[in-house]
Amino acid sequence: MQTVATRKDHAPETHARPEAIEQAGRLLAVQHPRAYAHIRNALHPYEAGPGQLDPALLPANARGVLKSRLIKEAQALLPEKRSV
Repeated sequence: MQTVATRKDHAPETHARPEAIEQAGRLLAVQHPRAYAHIRNALHPYEAGPGQLDPALLPANARGVLKSRLIKEAQALLPEKRSV
């Protein structure tokens, strides 16, 4: 068990994934503040703490449905891409 824990602690993805998620959130907030605010407001009632969803309030099956809905709604808030 100790070996598994040690390998996980030293695995690059253990540290890279949370950093990538945080960076993506910052990028979305800066480049598309309306979409970011919409997502944050929609998720707020389901949070156990800042940025942490409570599984009791939002079970896995409902999470996928909410995620799909929020992606569509956020995309509608983004400026349309122009053809060059």
